Amino acid sequence: TYAMPDKIVKITGDVAEGEEPSFIPDVNAQVILGTIADNMTDLGWLRVDLEDDPDILLLPAAWETTTIYYWYDYWYWWYGGYWGWYYPYYPPVYTSSYTTGTLLMSITDPDLLSTDGNRINQWAGAVNGLLTGSFNASRINEAINKAFAISPYLKTN
Repeated sequence: TYAMPDKIVKITGDVAEGEEPSFIPDVNAQVILGTIADNMTDLGWLRVDLEDDPDILLLPAAWETTTIYYWYDYWYWWYGGYWGWYYPYYPPVYTSSYTTGTLLMSITDPDLLSTDGNRINQWAGAVNGLLTGSFNASRINEAINKAFAISPYLKTN
């Protein structure tokens, strides 16, 4: 048996500072959690509530990373930079950014703790690029299915 939350937590620095955790939107989370649950069922696992003492915990989480980059467009690179009597030209700065998102699925034994009291992961699947831009359910389903397909040892029977 396994237990899994009904929401997918976003890993941010806010929780460490005492703020409430944030979650990915429910509409997106339900697609992801449904695909995970379907794969676990196909592997022979039965989903139960946390109170029913599951054999394992499946914990999905997500984080986003925003990359910002900039560059200068020097028009005089071919001219040699001769300014003559003109005041130096300051080229414009161009900027751009993009955000990538990662979904992390980890399986842990609720009774197995390390010496420092943290849970020990027994399986982890990470899928990058899923939580950005427009939500593409077929791409997400395919990536999650692949993570489980390459892990046949999760099969119970």
